[in-house]
Amino acid sequence: MSEPRIVAVDPSSPILRQWHEVLRAAYTQGQGPMWWISLAHVLYTAEHPHPRRSRWRYAALDGTRVVGALELVSAVGDPAEPVQVELAVAPEAQGRGIGRELASYALQFAADHGHHTLQTEVHVPGAQALEDTRSGRFLRDQGFRVGNVEDRLLLDLPWDGRGEGDPPSGEVRVQSWVGACPQRYELEWAALKQQMQEDHPVGDLVRGDTRIDVERMREDEGRMIERGWTVLRSMALLRDRPVGFTEMFLDADEPAIVVQDSTLVDRAARGKGVGRSLKAANLHQLERITADTAAEARYVQTWTSQSNAPMLALNAQFGFRVAGTMHDAERTV
Repeated sequence: MSEPRIVAVDPSSPILRQWHEVLRAAYTQGQGPMWWISLAHVLYTAEHPHPRRSRWRYAALDGTRVVGALELVSAVGDPAEPVQVELAVAPEAQGRGIGRELASYALQFAADHGHHTLQTEVHVPGAQALEDTRSGRFLRDQGFRVGNVEDRLLLDLPWDGRGEGDPPSGEVRVQSWVGACPQRYELEWAALKQQMQEDHPVGDLVRGDTRIDVERMREDEGRMIERGWTVLRSMALLRDRPVGFTEMFLDADEPAIVVQDSTLVDRAARGKGVGRSLKAANLHQLERITADTAAEARYVQTWTSQSNAPMLALNAQFGFRVAGTMHDAERTV
């Protein structure tokens, strides 16, 4: 049996589809319903590089067959930012040291580019313990430590209305829209996104220093819309001051699972029903969108840090159930 060789995977590479399938299978196998990045999304990011993020893709080849996949993502021109790592080995090729070789490749890449930290994530189905999985043992053997654990949550669609509760006080107003942020709210929306960047739980991990202003916000949402995502957003204002937001994404290439991304409630506004109102407003938007487009949405998927007990409780009231855990880990270079 020949030793696999590691090669770069560029947008025109005939092995890109295989590379994507190895990653997808490794991350979703045994997980039940789970959203994963589509091939169309990979092709878009390969053909339209992000101006602020660099991506490098590598494959371990056994002959012409992809048996391992590696993706490295880093901030352009900022070695202080952690390098994000996705690594997978095809099931039939495990036990041959391919994962170790790819991990060494990632470590050397980071060192060569002046980065100090690697970060990755491992998905574990159900209530299984990380240390009981092959991925968990590999993570430990490669010197990674877990710094944050998030529950992966699923909500069955159609939503039955549970969790909505009474309307918020008259002081709280929720604005909702589909698509790009209305210009009249762009300053508030960008400020809330920056606050989320600073406040979202990361446990013991190195927190990235991404700065989000209106230009960056417009750049990111424009890429999503160009790529074909439907973006659903709701923003809460308390006495006309922005105090929270939530957003969902519908991927035309993965229509069964809607992704609920960030939800933020400003500390000063907690306990006023803001989070509940935001989630209900966006779920009602989702009802209208799926009715109008006959979308095949069957689940909403989200992630919530196990340290965020209030948000976990709120999600449970809406009907979300725990489908697994995501373990965020890092190591120094």
